Amino acid sequence: MAPRRTRLLTLLFAAVSAGLLVASCSDSLAPAPRLEGRLGVSPLFASHAAGIIPLSSVRFILTRATDSVPARDTTVQIGAGQDSVVLELTVPTFTVGETFVLDVELRDTAGVVVFRGGPISVTPATGGAPTPQITVPIQYVGPGSNAISVRIIPPDLATLLAGDSLLLVAEALDAAGEPIPATPVAWESLDTARAHFPSAGRGLIRARELRGSVQFIATLLTGPADTGAIAVQPSPTSIAAQAGDGQTATVDSLLAQPLIARITAADGLGVAGIWVRFGVTGGGGSVSPDSALTNDSGDAQSFWRLGGAAGTQTLTASTPRLAGQTAPFSATGAAGAPTLIAIEAGEGQTALAGAAVTVAPAVLVTDANGNPVPGAAVTFEILSGGGAVTGATPGSNASGVATVGSWTLGSLLGTNTLRAWLLGPGGDGDTLTVTFTATGLAGLPTTLTIVAGDAQTDTAGATLADSSTVEATDAGGNPVPGVAIAWAVTAGGGALSADTTLTDVNGLARVHWTVGTVAGAAQELVAEIVGGADSATFSATVTPATATQLAFTASPTDAFPAAVLDDAVVEVHDQFGNVVASDNSTAVTVSIESGSGTASAILGGTLTRTIAAGAVTFDDLTIDRAGTGYQLHAATVAGLTPATGLAFDIVAQPGAAYWIAAISGSWNDPTAWSTGAVPTSADTVLITVPGAYVVTVGSGVSAAALALEVSSTATLSIEGGTLTIDGAATIDVDATLAVSSGTLAGAGTVLIEGTLLWSGGQMVGTGETAISSQGAATLTGSGTKGLDTRTFRNAGLVTWDGGWWQLNGGNPTVVVNEVGATLDAVGGRRLTWGATPAGKLFQNDGTFLAEADTIEVPWTQLGEVTVA
Repeated sequence: MAPRRTRLLTLLFAAVSAGLLVASCSDSLAPAPRLEGRLGVSPLFASHAAGIIPLSSVRFILTRATDSVPARDTTVQIGAGQDSVVLELTVPTFTVGETFVLDVELRDTAGVVVFRGGPISVTPATGGAPTPQITVPIQYVGPGSNAISVRIIPPDLATLLAGDSLLLVAEALDAAGEPIPATPVAWESLDTARAHFPSAGRGLIRARELRGSVQFIATLLTGPADTGAIAVQPSPTSIAAQAGDGQTATVDSLLAQPLIARITAADGLGVAGIWVRFGVTGGGGSVSPDSALTNDSGDAQSFWRLGGAAGTQTLTASTPRLAGQTAPFSATGAAGAPTLIAIEAGEGQTALAGAAVTVAPAVLVTDANGNPVPGAAVTFEILSGGGAVTGATPGSNASGVATVGSWTLGSLLGTNTLRAWLLGPGGDGDTLTVTFTATGLAGLPTTLTIVAGDAQTDTAGATLADSSTVEATDAGGNPVPGVAIAWAVTAGGGALSADTTLTDVNGLARVHWTVGTVAGAAQELVAEIVGGADSATFSATVTPATATQLAFTASPTDAFPAAVLDDAVVEVHDQFGNVVASDNSTAVTVSIESGSGTASAILGGTLTRTIAAGAVTFDDLTIDRAGTGYQLHAATVAGLTPATGLAFDIVAQPGAAYWIAAISGSWNDPTAWSTGAVPTSADTVLITVPGAYVVTVGSGVSAAALALEVSSTATLSIEGGTLTIDGAATIDVDATLAVSSGTLAGAGTVLIEGTLLWSGGQMVGTGETAISSQGAATLTGSGTKGLDTRTFRNAGLVTWDGGWWQLNGGNPTVVVNEVGATLDAVGGRRLTWGATPAGKLFQNDGTFLAEADTIEVPWTQLGEVTVA
């Protein structure tokens, strides 16, 4: 390559004239010249690239050719950025045409000599001769001046975008092929329309907007050079989706086609080497790679694996070169295989047993990511409770929901279950299932039935142990909850814990019934369905409560002194007045509570008796003194509240004499009588004091009438003398008339309701007065039982055991054995008489038993007697 002049150095030496002094020159100490020589110098560099090295100074050395003595040695400083230097200097010459040797040195900013010129022979002009212009060849002598070649690393480089810069690297090589460090290199573009080097001494190349290939040269100052090339592309103007948009695939799967984004310039052609970033913006998923370089067509490619969300998923491609621009891509994620079935609607409903639920059960079928799966084959089937379904095999709709046609519950109350299922992933026999529950409810209540609490027994005023419980059922027999039941006591009184209750979940309603206070009274409770559909009636039995008190339920009425009072009845009561019939052991004692003028009155009879079946009767009480306002008092040791009877009076009967002591004694004892005197024929004699005692007749006494009325075993014994009674005489059922000697006489009749003991003596009367034996009569002893003008009438059992009857009267019939009576002859017996009777001696209408001996009576006189 031909050497080129460098403008910098050309200017540097543009004028070198004699006569001008430069302060920076350095002159020798030679003798003052006689002539001034003028000289002009122009540099000639071996390389056109010499200007790439920044210089700091230039040195000029003129040496006389004749004696090699320096004539001038001048250094000129070159300022930063300075591209020319004007130097005028004088050279002392001794002769016209004197010759000098010129050397030139150029130093870089480090002070290193990098260029050298000369030595060359020069002859300055003197006088008026023209100034000669000398061309000085300049050679590079700096680092790498010994290089024999240069190479670009690498020789062919990548594409460069318009406006972008690329720093190129070249190295100088010596003869051995080794790199020489710090060797200056000059760079030059061969197509500056597409790319240029802003600084020739630096390998920074900058692209322009014109698309195409650009060659460039790297040149050493010593001449060797190397060439390289780059591709220049204009700036990108747009990015767009080229391929792969709008695909459909199963969620979580890789799209079949790659995504291609294309970057183009204003000329519509692709721009290569641009980084494109792919990023998911919706639906999840991932891309690989997430960044890619565009190829020669401007295309960048990536692969998109969809996320788990079914439906539209989005992604964008972008590049920093185009801020604000993106290339959008979208894909549709289809749901995967069913992995889950869940209840969507219709769980936990209630309906009447046998009726359909309101909301048809529905399930939601989803994949592993929770996406609804359309078209899934779901089967509904009943597990328990009976009933039926319609539309049992629906497919899931676009929302993944499958709905059964209808579900009708079974006829029984309670839980019904319905299962929905479908085959699991892969169809390998595994199933996905979910179970619905519904509760069958009862219909309207039609029947009310007692289930507990009927026919109980408890004490008065008690709350029954078992609650009164009813069950409300519908027409199908199912229990009906929530039914209002009205309760009412219709008999017996008492109280309830509630007037109205509701049936529970089992159709049961109950109340606690406190029964009435009257033992034995009918107790009735009615439960009724409010509205009158049906009712049920409970009964209960009330028994007395715990005994708390005594009570007189019968009190004596007015009576005569010493007469047996009317029965006094005392009962054991509970707090409500009920008889406690279970009491059979409490001892009750009665006493006189009050009575005017009765301070000395004596209460006779059995004063302490034991309760039997809750009651006790005092039937032999007497009071020996007349008085008013008598009241009986009853008390126990057991602590029951005592009781007081009603008031009554003891009234003395005019003309009556009362035996007043319940002890044996003599009729003839005046102190034993209420009158204080022995009774006379004007007195009615009353022996009524209860007790086992004997009243003995020992001498002649009389009475207008006689009553032996006692509740025990008192005896009137005639043991001597005569007792004359002209009125009626009565021997009570518990009393005894004993005749062992003496005479019972008088015109009165004798009624023996109790016992007759006749072992001797006689009974005489006037006319046809009768002795009527109604109880048991015993005739004993060997003596004569004399009858005179009396008829002996037997209405009970007469035991004839020894002795005989002496008949002294003339009455037609003197011995009468009545119908139903028995005369039992068990020993030697006989009937005798003192005079021939006018009629029959014996009238037998009953049974006449003669077990052993004969009866010594003329048969013609016996009358109608059948000997057994």
